[in-house]
Amino acid sequence: FIVYAAIGQSGASSGGSTINLDRCTQLSNQAISALAGEHTIVLDGCAQITDQGVMALAGAHTIGLSCCLKVSDEGIAALAGVSDITLSGCTQLSDEAIMSLAGAHTIDLSWCTQISDEAIISLAGAHTVLLWGCRQLTGI
Repeated sequence: FIVYAAIGQSGASSGGSTINLDRCTQLSNQAISALAGEHTIVLDGCAQITDQGVMALAGAHTIGLSCCLKVSDEGIAALAGVSDITLSGCTQLSDEAIMSLAGAHTIDLSWCTQISDEAIISLAGAHTVLLWGCRQLTGI
């Protein structure tokens, strides 16, 4: 609740800024909704956020969701159109989520162990795709 109040008072929804809440493990979906309209949002390691919270971020340019294990394919699909996204360590995500990001410029999928070659091929237009630790990939 304290984070939500601080975000709301700071005018975070004015857009164009960078909000870094990396490792705020108690950050709620309600607090994340206050970030709608921001340019860059870093929520790496925010263990409590779910698809509901992530869906409020649609339209952001850059989003960091590394190790956000409660976010599913549905939440990531809502972010279609994002330019840069970090999903490192999101081991729960499948090909469906990754394919929804086909228009992204930069995607970090390091340690995403459920994705296949097919999903990576769908990202052929991306400038940068990071795949550290994706040992399950074979033909790329």
